[in-house]
Amino acid sequence: MYSMGGLAEYCVVPAHALVVLPKSLPYTESANLGCAVFTAYGAMGHAAQVRPGDAIAVIGIGGVGSSCLQIARAFGASEIITVDVQDEKLQKAKFLGATHCVNASKKDAAKIIKV
Repeated sequence: MYSMGGLAEYCVVPAHALVVLPKSLPYTESANLGCAVFTAYGAMGHAAQVRPGDAIAVIGIGGVGSSCLQIARAFGASEIITVDVQDEKLQKAKFLGATHCVNASKKDAAKIIKV
């Protein structure tokens, strides 16, 4: 991890840690790739080892959580339960491919996930 310089104007990193963005990808809209998307990819592909047909739960539908949801879907997870306390985020999760959405401020998420 190259955590030094996240808010700096310049920082030094190894060449293998860099990519050139295509002109069609604006910097501001691509900034979350290095955090939310790659973190989610590592979580789904390496830590959880999601495979086709798996059932998973994603707790928290922020940048990383919504990326986990989409990557798990791409890996073939057949049941994706999303948990958050904001209905707007759960609506977004449903749009992104969640099969079940649980508002933890209204229902016992652990009980629903275990079923």
